[in-house]
Amino acid sequence: MPSKFTGRITGGGVTPVPILYGPIKDHAKGSVMFAPAHIAHQVLVGPTANDPDGYVLAQTGGALPSAASTVDLPRAGVLAVSGPAHPRNVVVTVTHAAAIVACSGTIYGTDVYGAAITATWAVTATGTSKTSTSAVAFASVSRVTLTCEADVQANTVTVGTGKVFGLEFVNACPSAVKEMQDATVVTNGVFVAASAVANADSRGTYTPNADPDSLISFGLWYLVNNLRTSA
Repeated sequence: MPSKFTGRITGGGVTPVPILYGPIKDHAKGSVMFAPAHIAHQVLVGPTANDPDGYVLAQTGGALPSAASTVDLPRAGVLAVSGPAHPRNVVVTVTHAAAIVACSGTIYGTDVYGAAITATWAVTATGTSKTSTSAVAFASVSRVTLTCEADVQANTVTVGTGKVFGLEFVNACPSAVKEMQDATVVTNGVFVAASAVANADSRGTYTPNADPDSLISFGLWYLVNNLRTSA
């Protein structure tokens, strides 16, 4: 297959250099692939503060199982109907006056494009407060299950949002081209590349260093190999 170039080539006193892609034949070393990359620009406008019970208000006592079972936690938080303005991860918080009883479950919902996604959560026994923080960004949450092997009625369970935001395109590299907080360039946010493994986000995520508070906005520029919206 012959080499190709993309874009208009003009003169103007300089020697134009085409952008090459496709197999480039090198007789000494064989074929070498040059693939174009894109830079995606995404803006998170004033994301709200974390809402620890945005999906499930505190559930305890008779609202939780007294024996081994799997139940749906009632969705009654302020985000239960419409979801967050920007897709973000889900955090399950479990507390206990003396020692947490182990439990787990699954979060069901959709991504920014309406595709069905899931993530599992779990907390281990002992201690008085534990969280299970998903790495998947949910645009909406339709169901959260709780599974236990013993009486968990002394636990208190809430489900809400974290500060991990979903990217709109498949991020090929866990690093930003440019990152801004309001009008200031920053370099302290955390990018996670897309992954197809279970409990990972299929496009990748961004976690700002600053805590969202409805006032701060974030501008993101990141690399994508193409304009795919799923892994």
